[in-house]
Amino acid sequence: MNIKLLKQIRKQILKEPKQFYMGEWFTTVTETHIPNCGTAACIGGWAIALAKKVNPAQAHDIFLRNTMLPEELLELECDEAERLFYTGNWPQEFTGGSTPAIKAKKAAARIDHFIKTEGME
Repeated sequence: MNIKLLKQIRKQILKEPKQFYMGEWFTTVTETHIPNCGTAACIGGWAIALAKKVNPAQAHDIFLRNTMLPEELLELECDEAERLFYTGNWPQEFTGGSTPAIKAKKAAARIDHFIKTEGME
């Protein structure tokens, strides 16, 4: 597990919650205006963006070309990736939220819990 990259993702989503969206790998459409490049990313999307040092719009192009997969960057087994990338697999206390800031805080707590449990929860 690439803990350093997970912590970078955590920091980024808390820094700009409106550019974080777990509904898709990358999106230009959310409930709120998306700042900066106009593209929001999920945890996996941010893994690509931060590892390649690009913005989410550029990371989306990399993802579409399938030249860099988030589970490889985060050094996750398939089952760990499923637990981290899909909110339906998250413990209930980390889901939901009515604002981007609350959703980002819950996702940050989810990342912390994922690291603490070594990807088991």
